Amino acid sequence: MDILEIAIVTLSSVITGLVVWYATTILSEKRLEEHLKVNSSEFSGHWEGIHLSRDDSRGGTIVSRHSYDLVVSKNGKIKGTCDELAGNPPYKSDVNGAVRPGEIFLIGTGKTAQEPAYTWLFNLYSLDKIPGFHFTYDFDNRPYASYMILSRKRLDEEEYFTLLERELKKFYIHPIKKSK
Repeated sequence: MDILEIAIVTLSSVITGLVVWYATTILSEKRLEEHLKVNSSEFSGHWEGIHLSRDDSRGGTIVSRHSYDLVVSKNGKIKGTCDELAGNPPYKSDVNGAVRPGEIFLIGTGKTAQEPAYTWLFNLYSLDKIPGFHFTYDFDNRPYASYMILSRKRLDEEEYFTLLERELKKFYIHPIKKSK
């Protein structure tokens, strides 16, 4: 191989690397921002979450609250922490996730809770209140899914239940009645 061949191979490798980087980083950021109509980093900061959980020692269904501190990169990758405030004692999880067109995925893992918690949020049209679902294990170690709201401010229980009731028909599949 002479010097010209080495230069051509090196240059083509650099150009290929730049094209791949541009396609996977810059274009995905632009598409995400165009779809969301907001910069994904606007999701960074402090969030309050509220959903239902179960704990037989506290009477069955309880309101569970989370406090999130998230950092979202320009390409939509999420890193942060979550404090589960309904735990006894409250516990902290590490959070990883992604902002994608129309949705946010969060995965919480921690030393206290052995099971991961999955949160799927959608309808990202308002940064005030974002609805979604929270999937994990309850305080009695049983799996469950619950309607969740992520909000910039703490929601009271009455507001949560009003939103839940309003969304029930939209999000839940109701059984089909069999004809006789």
